[in-house]
Amino acid sequence: MPDGRKNANDFSIGIELIYTKSDTPSDVQYQSLVLLIESLREKYNIPLTNIVSHDEISPNRENDPANFDWQKVKQIL
Repeated sequence: MPDGRKNANDFSIGIELIYTKSDTPSDVQYQSLVLLIESLREKYNIPLTNIVSHDEISPNRENDPANFDWQKVKQIL
């Protein structure tokens, strides 16, 4: 985690979008994701710096999300 914590599964909330590796998330999925993130951030007081992708948590083990545009999400947040 950006704040140095380890074992993210012990304290994190995982969000998964369903699409194939050959596809990209739809605009509706991106919009829904942003609404969900905003709601969770407000409810649990989550700093924006702690909104990270799976590959940021486990860079040597994970390479997902595939075909995902984080900039699209972060521009809205």
